Amino acid sequence: RFTVELQGEHSDGLAKGGLGGMWLAGPLGTLWASAAYSDDGNAGRRAQGAQYVVGHRLARRHFVLGGSAAWAERGYRDLAALHGSPVPRVSASAYAGVNGARFGNFGVHYFHLRHHDEHAARHVGAWWSRSLGTQAALGVSFGRNIGGDRHDDWRGAITLTWTPGRGTTHGTGVRREGAETRWLLSTQRVAP
Repeated sequence: RFTVELQGEHSDGLAKGGLGGMWLAGPLGTLWASAAYSDDGNAGRRAQGAQYVVGHRLARRHFVLGGSAAWAERGYRDLAALHGSPVPRVSASAYAGVNGARFGNFGVHYFHLRHHDEHAARHVGAWWSRSLGTQAALGVSFGRNIGGDRHDDWRGAITLTWTPGRGTTHGTGVRREGAETRWLLSTQRVAP
């Protein structure tokens, strides 16, 4: 019912370590939390800081809901930050979904991302999917950025997938982002 997590990274003057835990809390679902600390001594610009993460997920037969949030101090670094991907000051997400076998599956989500000294980026979206027999599925999704500089940025997609067996999946669809439309066609096969 409880899992302990230890983490560590070291490279090019950066050392990071952390401790976390995940608890299967029965009717409350799954809860998790972690804390990490980093020390970056690169090129004389030493930076130190911590990151904290909390999350929750509750899944039942016909629905799922959950979310997570992470906060990082300005001096916190990880290996990706050494290569130009800064750690966000705040990142959070929330989602909910309903599984109605007769009407398909439906879900909504919200993402929030904010880097130090920047405006927050927020995104909302919804999706629906339904099985068509045992080998095919139809899906529809819609998302939109809200607030910030790109409040009119939206995207939507309709996809049809077919899985005939032997690890092979074929898909087709159309995706629209703002004023741009893209047609999609794919085939995949899982390696043995």
